[in-house]
Amino acid sequence: MVLIVAVLIALMQFQGRLVLAQPNLTAGRLIYFVGLEDAITASNQKIEAKGKELSKATLLLSKNQAELLFRMNRLCRTFSGDGSSQALVEKCQAFLSRVPFDFMPEQYDSMQKAFDLVVDTPEREENHEAAPVIPRLDKDALQKISDQFTKYMGDPEAQGQKFSEYEFLYSNDLSLIAYLNQASALTLKPRYVLARAAYIEECNYRSWISQQIRTYRDVDDIGCEGAEQKIPSIEVLTAANKPPLPAPGGDSKVASLDHAVGALSAEKAEDPQIVQPRTTTAQPLEAYTAGSKSDKAASDKPAAEQQSQAVGEATTPSPKDGAITNPDLIAVALGQSSNRTASTFAEQQKYFELVSSYRFYNIISRKLLESLIMSPSEFIALLIVCFAGMLGSFLKIVFEAHTSNRDPDFRDLIVPPILGLICSLVLYILLRAGFIAVTDHAEQTGSANLSPFVIAFVSLTAGLLSNRAVAVLERSSSTLLGGADTEDKSRWAVGLRQALNENQMTVEQLATRLRLLTKSVSDWVDEIEPVPSVNQREISLILNIPARALFTDLNP
Repeated sequence: MVLIVAVLIALMQFQGRLVLAQPNLTAGRLIYFVGLEDAITASNQKIEAKGKELSKATLLLSKNQAELLFRMNRLCRTFSGDGSSQALVEKCQAFLSRVPFDFMPEQYDSMQKAFDLVVDTPEREENHEAAPVIPRLDKDALQKISDQFTKYMGDPEAQGQKFSEYEFLYSNDLSLIAYLNQASALTLKPRYVLARAAYIEECNYRSWISQQIRTYRDVDDIGCEGAEQKIPSIEVLTAANKPPLPAPGGDSKVASLDHAVGALSAEKAEDPQIVQPRTTTAQPLEAYTAGSKSDKAASDKPAAEQQSQAVGEATTPSPKDGAITNPDLIAVALGQSSNRTASTFAEQQKYFELVSSYRFYNIISRKLLESLIMSPSEFIALLIVCFAGMLGSFLKIVFEAHTSNRDPDFRDLIVPPILGLICSLVLYILLRAGFIAVTDHAEQTGSANLSPFVIAFVSLTAGLLSNRAVAVLERSSSTLLGGADTEDKSRWAVGLRQALNENQMTVEQLATRLRLLTKSVSDWVDEIEPVPSVNQREISLILNIPARALFTDLNP
């Protein structure tokens, strides 16, 4: 109960601060900003995961292309004697780039199965498992491709003297070239393209969110560099960059990785520039267009232009069906100033504080908090009245149980909270009727909102002193109906001590019957405090003595 009252007071205070921020910041726009904060947090996590996936796909594809580049160049180097044979080199590369798709499609399943084992179990080195065996083309398949290659090259002079120079390489490397071609075209390149597209899309979406959040705070940019890494391609062979030719009979895979890494490093050194993405595909998120750029982006135009060039121009949904896209016109339509530099640091600080507070309160319940923030302030005030009145009654029960050393029964736990709720609501009605002005001028100057602290205090008092709250209601009602009844006044118990002696009743017993503190009843008997009218009737009924014989209006 205490926690509920505390949370309601905090929410009403938060609602009051939100009212002061209007009309620039409404409740709906605040909820939108909170959604942006949640979205950028989730986007950062997705960018990290997608970046790891892109790095993995890039590494696998780069290794594949470097190995393929080395083996194809080693076969085609035989035809790169002088400038006149450049056409033969290009024809050789074109032929090898189509193996095995144009010549041996029946080898697809076995090679793909071996490739899946390589890609999907990268931890095999840690587990010390044996490397997968790459399927090799059989003798008939190699002979068939050899005949096709001789026919395709169409150079009888090269088929004689030079054929012996690459025949052993051809037979050993062709299966691996076929495997690498298939792995690159069917799995690695699609995986890389999808990973790069997903990374760029999430990165651009995050950039769009950042532009919206800059309305009230600065956000660091995350560039989309690395998503456009250049894929190694096959070089045109010249006499200056011929790879070494191993001796006949040697293993074709000797030192292949060293040359592959060297070729890849040289290529990256030649083209170290990273290509920035030029377009942005923002995810469907309805945004407030007015006030979507910060003071920094508005005052520092070159920086804004650089950011626009980095993440693309399509950072907001494209206009459809003649929709207005001019930010100034949208700001005027929303009743806001079209001057984007009008936002001060104090306003930005206020927005940031409201967004941060809302995200903290959002831990309680997202839907409940949104409903309470969007509700009128009177609704939260009524909730405070009801719960604070019940809290005051529970406080009275606990205090009486502590002082009297008597455990409360079931009736004591049910009736007083209900009475406290009713009395607090009645007293709140009296306050709103104009008997007491309840406003927090120190914090809400010019606002008609009630202070939650005063409301909680009055409600606690009504629950704690429910009998006096009823007396206040009776006096107010009698005043409204034409004057107060003299019998409703507090009177002095001049004959109470004698009546107790005649009935052989102690002060403690009378206090127990009245469910009051012994000290209060003792003050009445000693004529230190007057007896309220409600208690006068109760005492008269308990002692079976008329009230006029027990009480008087004359002061002692």
